Amino acid sequence: MIYTMILKDKTVFHTNWYDFDNNWNDEYCFMILNNIRSQYSIDGENWIDIEDDHL
Repeated sequence: MIYTMILKDKTVFHTNWYDFDNNWNDEYCFMILNNIRSQYSIDGENWIDIEDDHL
C-alpha cells in the first residue's frame, strides 16, 4: 500500500489512493504517510521527508 492514513480518533488504515480534495478532512485526519516516497503530511498537502536512521 502506498499511503497510511492516521485519523484523530487513532484509527489507522492503508490505501493505494489519496487525493487532497477527495480524501483530506481537517475534522478527522491527523496525518498521512507516503510509504513509497518516505514522506508525511500533517495538513494533507505539504509533504515532509522522513529522515533515515543511520545508526
